[in-house]
Amino acid sequence: MSTDQLKPGYNIIEMDSLDDYSFPESKMGIIEFLRSIDRSLEIKEHLTILGLDSLLFTSYDSIEVCKVIRNVLSRARNDIPQGLIVVFPVEGELRNHNPRLVKSPHDISLIPLFGNRIEKESSVRAYSPFNIEPG
Repeated sequence: MSTDQLKPGYNIIEMDSLDDYSFPESKMGIIEFLRSIDRSLEIKEHLTILGLDSLLFTSYDSIEVCKVIRNVLSRARNDIPQGLIVVFPVEGELRNHNPRLVKSPHDISLIPLFGNRIEKESSVRAYSPFNIEPG
């Protein structure tokens, strides 16, 4: 187990390092999660959200996709209970202080998605609180 602990908010973790963390067993796909937020459905439990990396890597315009996701997440900032932990496992590497998700040939900045709230917490985890501003 890692000494790096998950914090309430959005935790982005490299897939290869998931065994180092105790993460939520409840799973949901990224599209279902975004729809739940968009429909103002109550989110009551810690969640592991699957597919963010695939959505970004396969999109024609990852910056535009990041902006759309960010706007949905920003609408939920007052609705998600503040103690909740949401984990986004991602394929590839999280690089730089201003986190980028890198998996050849892709190199995607996470700032358009989480704004300046995102921080690199460890070599394999980035973090953003829920209070994301619209992009």
